[in-house]
Amino acid sequence: MNLNSCKYVIEAYLSRHPSKNYQGILLRSSHLKRVSGQRRQSGFALPLTMGFGVVMVLVGTVMVLRTERAQVTASNQALTAQSLNVAESGVGRVLDLLSKNPTISLYNFSRWQTATNAQQGIPGPTSCSNTGATTSIQQFAVNAASWGNIDAADASKGQYKIVDYAYTGAQPSANTPAYTNLGTGTLTIQGRTNNSTAATNLQVNVPVSSGGFRGVPFPGLWLTGSSTGGPSGNQSVAGNVFLNNCSGTANLDSGTDPSTGQAWQVLHPSLQMPSLPAEPTGIINLSTRLVGNNVSMTLPAVNDLLSTLGTQQVYAYKIPGSLDKATITVPAGQKVYIWLGGNIEKNSEIIHECGNVSGCKPTDVQIYASGSAITAPAVPSMCLNGNRELHAFVLAPNYAIGVTGGGAFKGSLWAKSWGGVQSCNSNSNHTVVNQTGNWAELAGVLSASTLPPKLDQITSWQRGAYQ
Repeated sequence: MNLNSCKYVIEAYLSRHPSKNYQGILLRSSHLKRVSGQRRQSGFALPLTMGFGVVMVLVGTVMVLRTERAQVTASNQALTAQSLNVAESGVGRVLDLLSKNPTISLYNFSRWQTATNAQQGIPGPTSCSNTGATTSIQQFAVNAASWGNIDAADASKGQYKIVDYAYTGAQPSANTPAYTNLGTGTLTIQGRTNNSTAATNLQVNVPVSSGGFRGVPFPGLWLTGSSTGGPSGNQSVAGNVFLNNCSGTANLDSGTDPSTGQAWQVLHPSLQMPSLPAEPTGIINLSTRLVGNNVSMTLPAVNDLLSTLGTQQVYAYKIPGSLDKATITVPAGQKVYIWLGGNIEKNSEIIHECGNVSGCKPTDVQIYASGSAITAPAVPSMCLNGNRELHAFVLAPNYAIGVTGGGAFKGSLWAKSWGGVQSCNSNSNHTVVNQTGNWAELAGVLSASTLPPKLDQITSWQRGAYQ
């Protein structure tokens, strides 16, 4: 029987015997109940208190561990962000090198450290900045293969290094169309904070395309001599002038390039002048026709046959020696190409005038001069005197050019130097070169593949693990 049952029994008894005083019994029973409850509650509270304490200890431990982990994570994130910034700066450095020397984008990083002249990049038609480019490329590659400061003046900004650059794709050929995708260069860079042992990898993919003439001015006069300038004094050029001599100058007429809409310019490219095209099958030797003094002839002559040059049908002729005391006339509309082994003396002339003939261009006549008939130390030369004019595209990589009297070249003239031709002082007072050619007319001579490749926008930017 429990206490409640006892209580009910006692209360029932007292109700039948009110005279009996059993209050003490009831009080004692209540006291017993309270004592029993307190004991029971006391036995439950102790383990509860102990359990709560253990829980609080565990919670505190977890919070401490979580805080430490958050601090470590935050620290790692900060280091990763810093090293990523350094790696991005390293990518920028390499892309800048490639933009100035785009030809090396076609070669793996291991080749950069042994760069040769054939691999030199061409920074563009307005730059002489690649003087000593081979040495600069080699030195850059050697240095960038090891950790180096991103800022030479402040080592605290971090270090970067090139892990690799791998080119996958084709090399451009003479038949490669302009701006054709050739392949992809994959650049991998590591960046780290100052002297840290951990680094962030950054890998980017750079598409590489074949070059093109878009935006490249066409030269009416191109001279490759390392110490030569263009026409000076009273002589001038109505066209763009390319001088491979970085300090050379030339007098320009006022006027605008119809291809670009810009004023005529003197530019200092690192472009290499193209080689002479090979003589086509069926070329006609003019030696037997150029016999005697004051010879005059018209080309093509009756019964002369066309030759195939690339995709063109042209009349091809060969003059093994010099053109001396002779006049050659080419009627408007005829395509005549001449391979010349000697000089064009000052008393000779090639006449080709388009007049109002539709479709006729000065570059319909092209002269490819090798100078093979001139024995060193003599320099092959071309001299125009009197009022003689030469309407043609002239490619003469080894020739010195002179104009005296009222003579002039009309079309485009690519040679080695201006002036210095014996008995042909270049001191006349007029325009001596009048540009009329353009890239489209000479696509078969200087193809887009001879220009440096073009780097397109990065297509992939992938960050590696912080190591």
